Amino acid sequence: MKNVVNVEVLLTSERNSTIYTVYSWYPHRHKRCGDKVHTLSQDYCRFGIFQNKRSWFERKLPKQMNNCKIKANFVDHAPFVINGQDGFQLSNYFKSQGIEINLLNMIAATLKLKIKYDASEYWAHIYENGSISGDLNLLLNSSVDILLGGYTIDPLRAKYFEYSWPYTYQSFVCFVPHTPITVGFHRIDNIFEIQIWIVIILIYISMSFFYLVSKPV
Repeated sequence: MKNVVNVEVLLTSERNSTIYTVYSWYPHRHKRCGDKVHTLSQDYCRFGIFQNKRSWFERKLPKQMNNCKIKANFVDHAPFVINGQDGFQLSNYFKSQGIEINLLNMIAATLKLKIKYDASEYWAHIYENGSISGDLNLLLNSSVDILLGGYTIDPLRAKYFEYSWPYTYQSFVCFVPHTPITVGFHRIDNIFEIQIWIVIILIYISMSFFYLVSKPV
């Protein structure tokens, strides 16, 4: 239950089976970072009637995270990550390291989080047999908290991981060859092949002949 943000548990009383006590946990209570969970009783139910007039699902995440640490691995891939740097960073509006690192640094500054970045050389993959490589395997085992570098959503990744809302879209196209582009001055006879020039000359001669024939005397 490490990644559960909010949960409520109902347990029956040992003395009276008609009474249920409602328990919830607070992973960030007393300025903790989720490493120690405080379990509290917040309500009880008797004969189907809850006694306390309070919401069970209170806000469990504080507005300020007290410099809790998040581990982020990234792959340099513009414009998402550009020359990313390892280690802890502060939000810097005058230094661009790509869309994703800039955005994460701003979130960290707002929520008072500490981000530790580590560079990866290659993207991670999930294979059809279920094996997971690289950073995705670290993410699955909770060794890192977030991956950056232009990761896309596919069915296998969606099966094993949560993902953010898309914030940019790409277009996919097909390519075909085209005539090489040349720059500079060229001889006019190099524009077309010789067969094309012959056709152009014949058309010119024919048009000139018809013009002369049809010209009134």
